[in-house]
Amino acid sequence: MKLSTLKDLYIHELKSLFSAETQLVEALPKMAAAATSQDLKAAFEAHLLETKEHGKRLKEVLALAGAGTRGPKCAAMQGLIEEGSSMIEEEADPEVRDAGLVAAAQRVEHYEMAGYGTVCSFAKLLGADDAVLLLQATLNEEAATDQKLTDLAVSAINPLAHEGAEYESSRQLPRRRPEPKTAHTKFESLAGKRVVITGGTTGLGRAIALRLSAEGAKILIFGRHQAELDDALTDIRENDPDVLGLIADASKNEDLEKVFQIVDSEWGGLDVLVNNAGLSGDSLKDTPDEERELTLKTNINGYLTGSRLALDRMKEHSHIILVGSVNADEREPGGSIYVATKAAIQAFAESFRQEAAEDGIRVSLIQPGKTGSDMIEQTPEEQREAEENLEMLKAEDIAVAVEYILTQPRRCNVSSLTVYPARISKDE
Repeated sequence: MKLSTLKDLYIHELKSLFSAETQLVEALPKMAAAATSQDLKAAFEAHLLETKEHGKRLKEVLALAGAGTRGPKCAAMQGLIEEGSSMIEEEADPEVRDAGLVAAAQRVEHYEMAGYGTVCSFAKLLGADDAVLLLQATLNEEAATDQKLTDLAVSAINPLAHEGAEYESSRQLPRRRPEPKTAHTKFESLAGKRVVITGGTTGLGRAIALRLSAEGAKILIFGRHQAELDDALTDIRENDPDVLGLIADASKNEDLEKVFQIVDSEWGGLDVLVNNAGLSGDSLKDTPDEERELTLKTNINGYLTGSRLALDRMKEHSHIILVGSVNADEREPGGSIYVATKAAIQAFAESFRQEAAEDGIRVSLIQPGKTGSDMIEQTPEEQREAEENLEMLKAEDIAVAVEYILTQPRRCNVSSLTVYPARISKDE
């Protein structure tokens, strides 16, 4: 659009700021998770709440100007966030990383202060008094956050980075005790991770969505039935108020493309894909041709197409999880269609893992044993009894296993994980 008047430029700058705030909402949880200092972590978390409010104010200001929020992505903020992300990924002592995070955050604050100062001056010239009040309130909060970060850096974070754990300043900062030695390495945080879960409205997919959203992940789920989608979204919103959900069929390429178009418009990228949508299958003899084709399209093509679409939107350190089944190895009679699909995914996972590794993307196969769901030919009461007898897994058990895979250090890739019930059923 040609910028012919000051108002055109004013709206252009407002949209750029809205894009910047939207990107920052995604970045701050990751910065908070990477911070060692509890004070710094709290500062990032507090500013996240402010940043969400800043976005709401910008919507209101744009509405006052007769404009919407849609506009090009703010490239400047994208670059600043990438700098902050590189600091998170650097191999650094915790105290030094904290100092680097403060530096990255203050660069962001200074950029936003300049932006809000500019639009405030434009609004005054345009006589937009209501907008001036809103924009000035945000400018004041950005300045206060910048000062808070400065105070935190000068009083504690920078001195600790300079002298390490033994530093004690003229202000009599408490001497930090060495961290106890443990056998553990730093786990990856799920906070702010953008996660698509296919078949996320029921069973395993729903349990995985609830588990990951509880750890701060941003979730998109889809399924074929509205009632199940609505029910799942109600529960997930308790963890992620901004959860995304839609009706889509994993057996249809056009539906999968629609899902990832939403990923593009809402998130601008993807960190995790959990390929979970699947149908059960009986023996070849007992399965009508149409039903067999649907199972093959859902269980195999849905996984392959979903993985390809995800790859196009992923950067290094992203992760694709393929939910398989122990039936790929056990191959019992009576379910040859299902066995065929899960054996195919098992083989695909091993080859695909090596292909994706060239781009630094991890691929993991998780193979659950007997797990309670509507795919099991047992009543809910029988399933609960089997769970109590440790003869059947719960969907939540697999969700915890998925969380384990996703939170391992970046140098690790859990290529395959098989989970069985603790006891063997007497019926098997």
